[in-house]
Amino acid sequence: MIYIFRKEMKKWHFILWAVFFAMAGSTFWGYLSYKNTHPTQITVAKLNGHDIKLIDYQNSLNDIKMQINFYRSYAEKLGISVDMFLAMAGLLNPEKAAFDSCLTNKALDIEKNYFNIELDDDYFENELVKKIPETLKNSFGNIDMEAYKRYLANMNLTPNAFEKRLGESIEREFFESFLNTSNYITHNDAKHSFSNNIAKKSFDIIKFNYNDFLRKAKAQELKTEDISKYYREHKEDFRVPEKRAAKYWVIKSADYSKKIVVVESQIQYFYDRNKSSLFRIPPKVSVRHILFNVSKTDLPEKLETVLNTAKSVREKIVSKKANFSDMAKQYSQDKDTVSSGGLIGFIEKGKYDSEFERAAFRLQNAGDVSDIVKTDSGFELIQLDKRIPASFKALDSVRDEIVKTLKAKKALTNLRADLQRAVFNSQTNELSVFDFVKENNLKLQELLLRDKSKNSEKPLENILIEKIFARGKREKQFGFFINDDEFVLYQVTSIQKSLIPELKVVKNDVIEAVNNVNAKKVLKKELRSAKSSILSKSKIMKSLAGSLGMKFIETKSIKSNDKLDDLGLGLNFAQKAFILDSSDQILRYKDGVDYYLVQLKNMEQTSLISFENEKLGIIRDKLSKQKASYLQGFIASLLRTAKLEKYDRFLGNSRGVDYPVGI
Repeated sequence: MIYIFRKEMKKWHFILWAVFFAMAGSTFWGYLSYKNTHPTQITVAKLNGHDIKLIDYQNSLNDIKMQINFYRSYAEKLGISVDMFLAMAGLLNPEKAAFDSCLTNKALDIEKNYFNIELDDDYFENELVKKIPETLKNSFGNIDMEAYKRYLANMNLTPNAFEKRLGESIEREFFESFLNTSNYITHNDAKHSFSNNIAKKSFDIIKFNYNDFLRKAKAQELKTEDISKYYREHKEDFRVPEKRAAKYWVIKSADYSKKIVVVESQIQYFYDRNKSSLFRIPPKVSVRHILFNVSKTDLPEKLETVLNTAKSVREKIVSKKANFSDMAKQYSQDKDTVSSGGLIGFIEKGKYDSEFERAAFRLQNAGDVSDIVKTDSGFELIQLDKRIPASFKALDSVRDEIVKTLKAKKALTNLRADLQRAVFNSQTNELSVFDFVKENNLKLQELLLRDKSKNSEKPLENILIEKIFARGKREKQFGFFINDDEFVLYQVTSIQKSLIPELKVVKNDVIEAVNNVNAKKVLKKELRSAKSSILSKSKIMKSLAGSLGMKFIETKSIKSNDKLDDLGLGLNFAQKAFILDSSDQILRYKDGVDYYLVQLKNMEQTSLISFENEKLGIIRDKLSKQKASYLQGFIASLLRTAKLEKYDRFLGNSRGVDYPVGI
């Protein structure tokens, strides 16, 4: 049984860590919001009798939408289809993805409850501290309460619900880690992997060259009725896709910002509102220290002796029986500062051990002495020498920076609004767009007729192609989109509808297609016949290749990761061929349009001693590779036997959720 006891924490201390963990950028949880409908009380589905609440579904949907926005932005930057990118990530249907996530989480929660998993405060707090950025703390290393309150108000967070959800998520993460440790690799699996990775094998191969069969097919005269029949049955294969053309203009927001006028009151307001976050000069501290050096290899007895010495020295300093500088000269083992009484001088965050910095910046008054601090170097005492408090950059020193920022923000807003206005007005007056183009001296660019699948060498035009083929776009219609800091105004200038040409137009293409079909039929027939002859042992590979007029290949002894470029066979061939472990087996291997019959010729015996030496490494490697699939398989097995009840009032086909069948 796994049991991690969770003690009661002080409520506000707990919530502070939780909130700022969310601010650290984790997309594992969505923001919580409560409405009058109380989504925490509404059940949208039951899994094995356990409720899935509307709030859980809403949170999952928020997470999915955040992922979609990220992927959409990334895809647009790469100039590839957003739908294709989302399909690869399984996010084309956000509602279904969110519901599937709820099912997975609920299945894991039900299962983990059998193991009585709960969170200890220290474990929970340590997990949070790892992810909290230093920028969210004040100069003493504590939480900035003002920032916390602003964030809580802006995000409309509910502390109790957030605390509960955060705890559940960490428990679930711990349970997933436990499941992965229960995965194992059998002795035979490890030995098989060892043989494939270490052993060498050689192969006999017959190559069936597709072009040889195609030449023979082309030499046969085709009947007119065969050509016509193929055309009738495969008309869609010869369809010419719809094509569209457009003209477009590009304007950068930076250019538009030249029109923006920023007044003094706006500058002052921005400065007052943002000076604590953008223009703050962090505090500086000058400190002395005494280093009591220890290492990780020291025995416990030595560590205790050194620690007791450090405690004794601190007691003398705090009780005014000794001077810190004198004690540093006598005890410190930092050769660089011992002569100056341990004086380091002013330190900057990020340059020293994190525990040392934390303790140093917490000291407030000159002469204050820290508790004993454990760092990578040993035990240390720190005394504050001087402290320069935090301050703010003067308005005049950042005025140009503020003006530039305000212009950039305003340019984005104004440019978007002006384009929206011009495009909207173009429905009744086409000149509104051309007036905008003329006013801003924009350069005309053209996209010639292209179908939807045609990629351009210009990433921007790939996005444009996607836009002009969007549902509902009409000829002469205007639109615009944003690509990084560029705004692209466009007009669909021509639409060439999709059509199927008459046979006489595509006759050569039809003949080519028929010849390809006939060539493949003959090739596969000979492939089956040759494989049967080898398996029945009526012919050996080499003589069979000669009688068929095919190319015969003998490989040298190779490993599974060897490349055979000299034989026209790449890395994929060796990986496929190594599944053969007997000459009684024949592999049919396809590379492009060519086919190969492969037979194991010889396998070198591997050393049993070598296997024992490599076994642990092989097992670790296989477990690492199987980690994700093992967890997915475990969850799938839970859902296969689970009973699901859903409530269409809140979820269903009307919301685009395609529920799994059979659970």
